[in-house]
Amino acid sequence: MKRKHISLVTWYAKPNYGTTLQAYALYRTIEKLGYTIDVLRYFRYPFNLLNIKDNIFSLLGIRRFWKYPSEPYPEKMYRIRRFCSTHMTERVVLSPISCSLMLDQTDILVAGSDQLWNCHDHFRPFEFLGFASGIKKISYGTSIGTADIPEQYHGAVRRYLSDFSSISLREQSGVDAIASLTGRKDVCKVLDPTFLVTADEWKHIASDIPGLPERYILCYLLADNKDYPRIVEQIRSQTGIKDVLIVPSGENPHFSVTGSNIHGDAGIEDFLRLLSGASLVVTDSFHGMALSINLSRDFIALRRFDDDDSSSQNSRIYDLFDTLGIPSRFYDGTIPPDIDYTAVQKTLALLWTESMGYLVKALS
Repeated sequence: MKRKHISLVTWYAKPNYGTTLQAYALYRTIEKLGYTIDVLRYFRYPFNLLNIKDNIFSLLGIRRFWKYPSEPYPEKMYRIRRFCSTHMTERVVLSPISCSLMLDQTDILVAGSDQLWNCHDHFRPFEFLGFASGIKKISYGTSIGTADIPEQYHGAVRRYLSDFSSISLREQSGVDAIASLTGRKDVCKVLDPTFLVTADEWKHIASDIPGLPERYILCYLLADNKDYPRIVEQIRSQTGIKDVLIVPSGENPHFSVTGSNIHGDAGIEDFLRLLSGASLVVTDSFHGMALSINLSRDFIALRRFDDDDSSSQNSRIYDLFDTLGIPSRFYDGTIPPDIDYTAVQKTLALLWTESMGYLVKALS
């Protein structure tokens, strides 16, 4: 029997480790369920001359770094793209003909995770699978990033989601917002895809980095916050861990503290090794926290946003802590107590079963 084919829409191959890891995790999980799958490169439509030209420019890489023009670590981007090309099959759509061919060969369209539906940050009908009709559509663990959908997009979002056969989101606030907007009773919450891959599987992918300190603090920070260096120095003093290793993010590539060791060219495999071996992770990244939890690493969270900011993304982190029964890990001047990972992993095991159950049923 011919295996069903999945076309996945998600974020990937960006200078953000979490983005690529969540894409890989969902791709790999669906593949292990016995489906053939490819990930769709973003394309503009309808296919007028301007949009076709833009799609070609994107394919050629002419606008690849438009969002990160000062990226000082091109080797990192090369390694991230190499990881994606090694572990995932990409499908490129440039024109009406290639789009029709892709849809003819696709049995199910999947809107993947990360902040794909964050309409405070952007609104792209492509990410709501608006380019297709008459084909089965589902979402897995998609996030709206914030607590709501801006009112000006309510009509469009409601229309695009009306033909989804199954909808799941990563945070309860997103579930509530989408259920209220669409009137659907079947919208449910599932784990971020990075939790569908086990800690042992992540460690198997990790590279070998010789000469790492026995104990170190790993910093992975997205916000360019002037207080971060002071906070990290304070944490170093309070913990007594002298070695600080930094993996610069695409959003904050120049972060440093005195005497730190900067791994600017770290690829996906290096990032996993550095994270899995850290004595303490200091991060403001959702996936930095999620992966730390999956790998049973102690971590301290820094606030990337003010809670009263209408575009604050803190709700997804509060939801993560609440879901797994983890007391707040936000730094308030003192080091939070160690996490009881025995209890956390038991909770994760139950949620993994529920999340996999949703995915299996949604794809069947």
